[in-house]
Amino acid sequence: MTRNKDDLLIGGFGKLAQNVDATGRMIRDNAPPIPVRKPILTTQQRKEAILKGKNADFKIVSNPSADGSKPWYTIDSYSEVKSNERIIEREAKKAGVDPDIVKAIVHLETTQGPYDRAAFGFKKTIRPMNIHAEYWKDLGYSREDLRDPEKNIQAGIKLLKRIQDRMPNASAAKVTTIYNNLGARKVSGYGARVEQLLKEKPWKKR
Repeated sequence: MTRNKDDLLIGGFGKLAQNVDATGRMIRDNAPPIPVRKPILTTQQRKEAILKGKNADFKIVSNPSADGSKPWYTIDSYSEVKSNERIIEREAKKAGVDPDIVKAIVHLETTQGPYDRAAFGFKKTIRPMNIHAEYWKDLGYSREDLRDPEKNIQAGIKLLKRIQDRMPNASAAKVTTIYNNLGARKVSGYGARVEQLLKEKPWKKR
């Protein structure tokens, strides 16, 4: 038999029967609220949040399969951490970013072997923090600006900080995965490699 709303009234005084909602469905006492899943942001939405300072939640998941081992083509002697260490320390402190994460990114991005340097001047991304000049032009830095290591590091730290602010309590692997690939949904080999570099700190051994 179909029940209507009036069947649920007690004594005709307009009070709904206990443990029944307005549609007639039974509900449990002290039932926890059903969690509402936030929609996963697209790459473009993440970019817009970074550039326009919008609140957003950049969620990605851990990935035990992500390979953080040292690539065979890495040449540690190419690292540009030492030559830019003072700038990194100063700008990271100013922005509230861990300087070691910046150093790990710079080390990773500047030790990729001779093929990376052979393409200098034609690449879309510019070292030492490997900023994509066209994609991130609205951060306020031109391609010419980014060829200056100091401005390049400032731009990279600004980007890193804005990502970090939208990933509270996230690991370095998660934050730097997004730094490398804005559309990532799980920790990548890049993020895993940064995390490994934070443990090893190879720039201190030179």
